[in-house]
Amino acid sequence: MDGQDSIGRSPTRWTRSCRKYGVAIATIIAAFALQAAAVITGAQAAVPSMKPCPVSADRDWTPVERWAWEEICHGRVAALDRMPGTGKEPFLVLRPEFLRTILIDEVYRKQISQLGVRISHGRFRDPLLLDGIPVPGSLHLTDTRFEGRLSLNAARIEGDLILSRSYFGRGFDLSGVRVGNNLYLNTTQSTSIPGAEAADGPVPGALLWGAGIGGNVDLSGGSFSWPVRMDGIRIGSALILSDGDFASPLSVANAQVGGIQIVGGTFRGSLNMQNVRIGSTLRLTASAANEPATFTEINLSRAVIGTDAILEGARVTGALRLNGAEIGGFIRLGDEPQDDSTGSLALCSASLVGARVNGSIILGKVAFRQGCGPVEGIEPAPSHSATSQASRGSAPMAAAVRAGQNCGSVVEPREAGGLPASPASFDPALNLQDANAGALAQLDPQPSGTPADRPARLAAVWPDVVGLQGLTYQRIREGLSEVDAGWLVDWIARDPRFSPQPYEQLAQVLRAEGDLAKANAVLYAARECERRNTGSWFDRGWKWLIRMLIGYGYYVQNSLFAALGLLAVGTGVSLLGRTEGRRTVEQSLLYSFDMLLPFVQLQRGKDETLLLKGWARWYFYAHRIAGFILGSFLIAGLSGLARS
Repeated sequence: MDGQDSIGRSPTRWTRSCRKYGVAIATIIAAFALQAAAVITGAQAAVPSMKPCPVSADRDWTPVERWAWEEICHGRVAALDRMPGTGKEPFLVLRPEFLRTILIDEVYRKQISQLGVRISHGRFRDPLLLDGIPVPGSLHLTDTRFEGRLSLNAARIEGDLILSRSYFGRGFDLSGVRVGNNLYLNTTQSTSIPGAEAADGPVPGALLWGAGIGGNVDLSGGSFSWPVRMDGIRIGSALILSDGDFASPLSVANAQVGGIQIVGGTFRGSLNMQNVRIGSTLRLTASAANEPATFTEINLSRAVIGTDAILEGARVTGALRLNGAEIGGFIRLGDEPQDDSTGSLALCSASLVGARVNGSIILGKVAFRQGCGPVEGIEPAPSHSATSQASRGSAPMAAAVRAGQNCGSVVEPREAGGLPASPASFDPALNLQDANAGALAQLDPQPSGTPADRPARLAAVWPDVVGLQGLTYQRIREGLSEVDAGWLVDWIARDPRFSPQPYEQLAQVLRAEGDLAKANAVLYAARECERRNTGSWFDRGWKWLIRMLIGYGYYVQNSLFAALGLLAVGTGVSLLGRTEGRRTVEQSLLYSFDMLLPFVQLQRGKDETLLLKGWARWYFYAHRIAGFILGSFLIAGLSGLARS
């Protein structure tokens, strides 16, 4: 009967609910089961088939090569150290013909997956020449020994080229290679194999001339005994040269890279980066273990750096050259001086002649090694001891007088560009000649030190000989903006070639920043140095007179002291040198003042000069002439004529 169970009872509410929801639950379970089956089926499809490769191995291939082909055909890494039945042999021999066949023969190329050819722990006894060969996907030859030369000249690789942890006994030639993604040469070894055959010709070194890499080029941790030449390389992202050991010169001249990062490492040969174009940042710093990178020489002449150049945590035993470089951001020589930092930049010499820096030239925690190269034919630079710097006062006039005694020894002849000539023997430890920067800045090497010793700490960082002729900048920042005029003039005097230009440049910046007292003190020191370097006794005497009377036009108040002195002397002469009558001190003072005024004559009853004795009368003739001279100098000082 409908509506009754098997024993004739009507279904309860619970029974009806079970029937109603049971269908829904069963539907959900079925849906989950179908989805799980699909996932399992997809996973099984993703696992490479264990069936034999559709294209069988060549009958002339060795067992190792046959096994490697099966792995490559199924998209796996041919890890030869895991090949069954080989024992513990770390490297198994592959012949160059095997690799060329699977890359060139279209029958085999079609079977290579998008992952490309991936082989590890192989050994190539003969030269591996793959010049001009197109490689589908990536080419991985990791942990491999190349006892002959490896050549991929002008090869085309769609993905990555990975040669990590490999050994190159006869060098490699990757000139003109095109790699779609990254090139990894990290932790490789490129050294000579004793007794290796030289049938493939002389060792070319490690060549990457004119290569084009879409991503990064990573040589970190590598050991290269041959010269590494990457001239003209094009790198889409970064060139990484961290923690490497380069026994011979490394050249990246005329290259275009996204950025350059050097963290630690040893460069026993020169590092040549002339004319390199860096899209972002050049960074040179110590390793994670705070071990500085060491260099014999770094050449960045005419380099173009898109943003910043940060040079810290390194030792350069030779020259650091950035002559003619263009830097879009700032350049910092030395670490930021943190109290807990132990690394710093140690330089023998740094040259930025003609460099253009849009940001600041910043001197951080840097040490210039004294005595790296003699500066022949130049007088020793003046002493810049910490004691003398710390003891300087802050009064601009006094500082200018003291600093004016610290000058270059000669006024050099001028070249066509208006800059002082540079003798061949001039070799400053820091050369900023003709450079242009948005600002000059110096960081306190010990921020936790006492403020009173700060000028001495700042002065100790600068080398004794600095090239400053032709240097231009718009601002001074950090420590340079906080020191007194005497410190700044002593800084300019570290260039032993005297020229007014560095003084005028600094004074222009100080005046623009509203510090007229410092600006005048600097210009006064320049005129004093010019007087001391004048050969003619007449010129020296004339400039000495200008200095004494109006302070070269920057301290016109000197004329007031001269006038007071003449007024006092004239008053005494008027009292003691009369022939008749008696005059009071007030009357004598008025008479001395009247005779001193060059263009004004006060009302007098008669010529008082005729009432003076002979010697006193002659004195007041000179007194009046001195008034004319003093007035003329005063007008020249007030009008600015004396400053020119």
